[in-house]
Amino acid sequence: MVNSPYAHVLLAGLIWGTNGLFIKKIQLPVLELSVIRVLIPTLVTWVYLHFFKGINPWSRWRKWMVIASVLNVVRVIGYFLGFSLTSVGNGILALYTWPLFVTLFASLMLKEKLTKPLIFTLVLAMLGIIIIESSQPFTWHSHDLWGLLVMLGTSMITAVTIIIYKAESPYYSQAEGVFFQNAIGALIALPAIPWLLMTVPAGKIVFASAYAFTVGILGFTLFFSALAKIPSSHASLLSYFEVLVTIITGVIWLHEPLTPNLVLGGTMVIVALILCQTRLQKVGKKIQEEDL
Repeated sequence: MVNSPYAHVLLAGLIWGTNGLFIKKIQLPVLELSVIRVLIPTLVTWVYLHFFKGINPWSRWRKWMVIASVLNVVRVIGYFLGFSLTSVGNGILALYTWPLFVTLFASLMLKEKLTKPLIFTLVLAMLGIIIIESSQPFTWHSHDLWGLLVMLGTSMITAVTIIIYKAESPYYSQAEGVFFQNAIGALIALPAIPWLLMTVPAGKIVFASAYAFTVGILGFTLFFSALAKIPSSHASLLSYFEVLVTIITGVIWLHEPLTPNLVLGGTMVIVALILCQTRLQKVGKKIQEEDL
C-alpha cells in the first residue's frame, strides 16, 4: 500500500497541506522564507544532476524555462505573503483556482473559443471566493481581503508557469524541472545569504531548510513519480487532499473558525475544479502538441 502511486499522491498532498501551518508557526518574514525555499531545492537538484548524473543544468536553459523560473520567484513570494495575511483555509482555496486559470489562459493562447462550461466553472469558483470573503466586513484595509487577492494573483502566475512546464516537459527530466523552477530565484537570493545568516537564528534556518527540502524535493518527487503511473486526472483529484489537510490543520492547530461561508464557498470552488478536470486534461495535451 505504501508503494502505491495513489498513496504517493496522498502523501504529497499531506506534505503540501502543512505549508500553511509551517508558515504561521515559524514566524519568519516573507523574504527570508522565500530565499530558503528557492535555495535548497536548487542546491539539492544541482548536486544530484552534476555529481550523480554528470549533467551541467546551467548549460541547458531554454527561453521559456527562464521565463517560468522568473515567474516562480514572484509565485513563491506571493505564496508566503498570501498565507501570512489570511487564514490558511481561505488562502488554499484561493490558490487552488489555478486549474481554472490554466484552462482559461491556455484556451486564449490556443485561440480557442471560450465554452459555456468553462465560463460556468470560472464564475462558480469566483462566487465561492466572494462567499468566503463575505463573512468579513468589507474594507480595503483588511489583511484577509489582501491575502485572498494576493493568493488569486499567485494562482494566476501558477497557471502560467504550469502551462510553460507542460510545454517544456519533453525536454527535461523531473530533477531538471525542479532545478529550473527554482534556479533564477536562487541566483537572485545568493547575495542575501550573509544577511540571512546574520539575522535569522540558526535553528530557524535549519528548520526552514528541512521544510524547503520536504516540500520542494520530496513532495514533488512523490507526486511526479505517481503521475507517471496513474492517469493525471486521478492524480489531480487526489491532490485536492492538500486542500482538506490545510483546512483541517488550520482548524485544529491554528484554531481558525470553520464558518458556514468557508464551507459553502469552499465547496463551490472544489466543485468548479472537479468540473474542469476533463477540460484540463485536453488542454494539457494540446499545450505539448503546440509547444507554446
